[in-house]
Amino acid sequence: MTLAQHTLSLDIDSIVSCRGRDWRVTHIPASDHVLAEDLETGSRDRLTIQEILDGASPSPDVPQTEVVERPDLSDFTEEQWAEATRRYKIIESLVDKEDLSRSDVAAMAKRSGASTSTLYRWLGDYRTTRQISALIPARRGPKKGTKRLDQNAELVIRTVIEDTFLTKQRRKASTAIVEIRKRCRSAGITPPPESTIRRRFAEIPAAALLRRRGHNEEAANRFRPIIGHFPGADQPLAVVQMDHTKLDVIVVDDTTRRPLGRPYITVALDVYSRMVLGFYVSMEAAGAMAAGLCLTMAILPKDRFLDAVGVSGKWPASGLMRSVHLDNAKEFRGNVLKRAFDEYAIDLKLRPAKTPHFGGHIERFMGRLANLMHTLPGTTFSSPSKRKGYDAEKEATLTLGEVERFITEFIVNVYHRDFHDGIQMTPIDRWTSAIAGDDLTPGIGLPRIPADARKLAIDFLPFEERTIQKYGLVLEGIHYYHEVLSPLIGSQDPVTGKPRKYVVRYDPRDMSQVYLSDPDTASTHPIPYRDTSRPKASLWSIRQATAEARRRGLATVDEDAIFAALDRQDALVAEAAATTKDVRKTFQRRVTTVKRRAILPPDRRPILTP
Repeated sequence: MTLAQHTLSLDIDSIVSCRGRDWRVTHIPASDHVLAEDLETGSRDRLTIQEILDGASPSPDVPQTEVVERPDLSDFTEEQWAEATRRYKIIESLVDKEDLSRSDVAAMAKRSGASTSTLYRWLGDYRTTRQISALIPARRGPKKGTKRLDQNAELVIRTVIEDTFLTKQRRKASTAIVEIRKRCRSAGITPPPESTIRRRFAEIPAAALLRRRGHNEEAANRFRPIIGHFPGADQPLAVVQMDHTKLDVIVVDDTTRRPLGRPYITVALDVYSRMVLGFYVSMEAAGAMAAGLCLTMAILPKDRFLDAVGVSGKWPASGLMRSVHLDNAKEFRGNVLKRAFDEYAIDLKLRPAKTPHFGGHIERFMGRLANLMHTLPGTTFSSPSKRKGYDAEKEATLTLGEVERFITEFIVNVYHRDFHDGIQMTPIDRWTSAIAGDDLTPGIGLPRIPADARKLAIDFLPFEERTIQKYGLVLEGIHYYHEVLSPLIGSQDPVTGKPRKYVVRYDPRDMSQVYLSDPDTASTHPIPYRDTSRPKASLWSIRQATAEARRRGLATVDEDAIFAALDRQDALVAEAAATTKDVRKTFQRRVTTVKRRAILPPDRRPILTP
């Protein structure tokens, strides 16, 4: 991967930026790290995927204080998005084609009605970012601040790459760069910057690069499909199933320990390996919002998440998937979620109604998870007859965060390490052997991950549309303001003449900051609370506080009333402290039991089900 790429795609000899230095990948021994050589000192070290991703882009964790210099996906019109999608469908078969020739491009150009040069331009645009939005039709005229590389220089680059780099002599990229600049000077052409030349090298498909440089067997082995049992599930991330359900356990409030009800969970599972890629637990009903947050977790490395919830262990599954099978529910049919899937070339498939076999793998996992919930205090069991004589609300003791931690412990240290009959090995072994290879089969290499993790996180966040007033904007009764909003106050829609509405994205886990998209500047701005002294709060807690204020008979529920209710909840912490301490001790014993089962050898470890 070069520093200019927008997708983290690691192969042998990839150049990455990490720990403030540039490294060359020398080996890929596992699915969660690589071995690399420091280009300056020549020393070698182990680099985790999370470290490399951190070196490529800011953290995806929100809130962020920096402006995101790119348009929001919702800023594009339906016509623009339809055209970008049409262009991608034309070039899709050419993007990663081995030994792509001009005749291949010309043949596709003839079938599509576009010119050969246009298809080459589309291929270049898409390969730079690996995102559909790169194919959005450009406005007429050059964009402000942009520079176009001389076409003669482009021809020199292409010629040298063909003649000296993509050959069995396997000359170094640095040698080719020197030759390109020398030929440009000889021809009176301004030599392009080294970073521009390296971008052209990065656009060469990995399989074609290996084959053209004489590594035919390695190319065939690394990119040969692995036969699976589920249609299309020939390797990790080829087919991902997502599903959601209401958990059979009642959770309690963090401070008062009062019962809140049953939470919802959304899970993403890789069909090939049976690895859980990600999940999202919330008190909000499952839908497009939960699916987006679950998918973000599924694509990105899990190191930070494991640290945050306090679970030790490895969870190496991450990367962009080929397709996602979702429930055929109406909340998944909207264009908002579909556009985010399109942006990353993920094929969204809605399962047909009354066809349970389409989601059989994840439904089996969900069944096992349900059985696990029946072992927790506050379980509602699976039917009224089974919970007869058991008061679930009275017995409930676990918070939403504790249930999330318990599920994480189960996934990482039990489920991933249990023998699975369907694949005849453990999920983590299946994943690792497919990615890194084993004694019998070479690995397919590390999956691609979006280098701009922050953009990925924002793209899948839910949003509302709001006008900008003198006081800023209001969402869920909370006021937000930043000086960047001043020029937008009272602005009108250029088409209708009515007050202009702007897209405001939000993270339901932390509403202290929202993200406003300004289509005129093609940027996304973080907008904090107007009163920055207010504490952080989740969407759930804000809605809960709003409901409490209404129960108290307030005629008007404003921001002060909402945060006053939140303050009253915080004041009950000391009152509930003793109960909380005892409950946490009981819960910790349960978590320890899960850990002990996980560290037993596979042949001696019992499966954690009642």
